Parts: sequence; structure tokens; C-alpha cells
Amino acid sequence: MQHAINQVSQILTYNGLAPETRAACYFDLSRTPIKGIIIDPEGDENGIDIKFDEESAIRKYYSFFIENSQQFSNNIRYGGYEFLTTPVGVPQLFFGFDKRLLELKPSEILSKGLYNDDGFFPTNDNLPFREVSLGLDGIILIDGTLNSYNL
Repeated sequence: MQHAINQVSQILTYNGLAPETRAACYFDLSRTPIKGIIIDPEGDENGIDIKFDEESAIRKYYSFFIENSQQFSNNIRYGGYEFLTTPVGVPQLFFGFDKRLLELKPSEILSKGLYNDDGFFPTNDNLPFREVSLGLDGIILIDGTLNSYNL
């Protein structure tokens, strides 16, 4: 816990703004009930100014998919969106990404997001997938068959 307090106490600003809180959290999951401690330590004059380029982070986050997009050759429509996928496991596991990531600028992803933030993706596609895991970041994992459902 002291290490966490020491870390967060070092932050003076984040992209030019002082943080509203410097919460240090520690939870002991080995106890019943679980015990949690959250401390918001006071900062001092000593510390660092953190500069974080969000657009650069988004660009790096999705670079794998953009640089390797030719490896994702299966097209699938799910929840009203189009995804590029590739087989990654047996018997029929597919991993992929929202096709719009090839076209959207990082600033568009940051300002609008890819989906609504409730995590609900209504679909009338009626596809025979056993499981679909779709993250709000546009990454999809499918357990099922795609053979007759390519676009």
C-alpha cells in the first residue's frame, strides 16, 4: 500500500491539469469478506508532470490490426457492424476487429467511440455462434462457424 501511495503522490499534473484525486487502492482478496483500502494522499511540490498523447496511444494500440489486416480474410457482420476475422484455434475460434478501424482516425475514435457505452450490441443477424465476445474497443472473439456467413 505504501508503494501505491508513493507512486500516486508523485503526480503533479496530467496533461497540464492537477488530478482531482490521487487514489491509491489495495484490496486483499484472500480474506472473507474482502478487505479494501482506498487512500487519497496529499501531493506536495515535488513530483512529475505526466504528458500523455492519447492519439498516439490509440494509433499504437490498433497498429497490429492495421499492419496485419491482410491476415484477417474472413468478413462477418455482427450487431450491425462488419468485422475482419482470422481463425486462431480449433475447432472454430476466430479473432478479429471492427473493419472501421482501417478507416477511422484516432481523434474520431477518441471523440465518438466505436459503439455506445452500454456494451449491448443488438443483433438480428441470427448467426450460429456459440459465443461472441465483442469489446468496446472493436476487438471480437467468436466461438462458432463462419463458413457460410462470409460477406
